[in-house]
Amino acid sequence: MTDSDTKSCTHQFVKINGKWYLRNNRYGDVNERCHDCGIANGFPNYHHPGCDMERCPVCEGQLISCDCDQDGVFAKEENPCPKCGGLIFLPNETHGTLFCRDCGTIVSEKAAVNK
Repeated sequence: MTDSDTKSCTHQFVKINGKWYLRNNRYGDVNERCHDCGIANGFPNYHHPGCDMERCPVCEGQLISCDCDQDGVFAKEENPCPKCGGLIFLPNETHGTLFCRDCGTIVSEKAAVNK
């Protein structure tokens, strides 16, 4: 699914039942790279859509075969970090703090993911 230099998929969110969720990026593999999509295993990397290792953030089942109603969207448009242009990351949807995963800049204290 990817070449040996790819570290992560850039799509951080999945839409299930009309609600946005941060994609689950925990790993069951002990390998350096995912055996299916080839990304570098470990936080904060994300599997590529369709990877058999990705878990559903709602039911914890295998995302590609769980019974949750996926809307088929794996990316949510976000503005890039104003400081470095990096990817915006939401570590805890309940807390609501958006920060750049590349430089750590806090972008918003009370950002809403589900609009």
